[in-house]
Amino acid sequence: MQIPFRGCPVLVPNFEDSSSFQFSKDGLLRSMGISSNMLIDMHDAAICIADFAYPHLRGTMSGLIAGINDPSQCRFTLDIPLTQRAMASSISMLDDGLTVGWSQTQCNAPFDKRKVYVDNLAVRGWGLGHQAGVFTHPHQDADGDATYMVGRSGLKIWSFYFLRDSIKPRDEILHLVTELITM
Repeated sequence: MQIPFRGCPVLVPNFEDSSSFQFSKDGLLRSMGISSNMLIDMHDAAICIADFAYPHLRGTMSGLIAGINDPSQCRFTLDIPLTQRAMASSISMLDDGLTVGWSQTQCNAPFDKRKVYVDNLAVRGWGLGHQAGVFTHPHQDADGDATYMVGRSGLKIWSFYFLRDSIKPRDEILHLVTELITM
């Protein structure tokens, strides 16, 4: 079977209807199971200017939401754990991390007495939360064969980077990606 879009981003307009979504504490809880009391690590642009290596600020989802209309804040979080279905059911089998990864990991490298981080067993996907005016430096956003994004509210502009020569040794790819994300 030939896969026509392997390795390419595919945009499917209006794939999932988000028109009924309300960006509020209640809307996040009802639509995605995100509690406003959830503790999060936020990236703060002002702190990032002072210390690029440690831009983090501890907070809650309600704090991020409260600052949405505050022009003195420019914060975002990249790791909101979503424990329910993260992908639309019609494409959920594309998530090889869940459909293949765990069964093969357990068979080929049993856990035995090793501890497994709870997110590996409970989290089905990760959400992003951004206030306005946030720039995220180049980084890898990938979950196996399928990185799935649905905008619920507002606007986010994504850029994709591809290697011209896809047949490169892994150490060269590592070097190129490291250069890109440290620009």
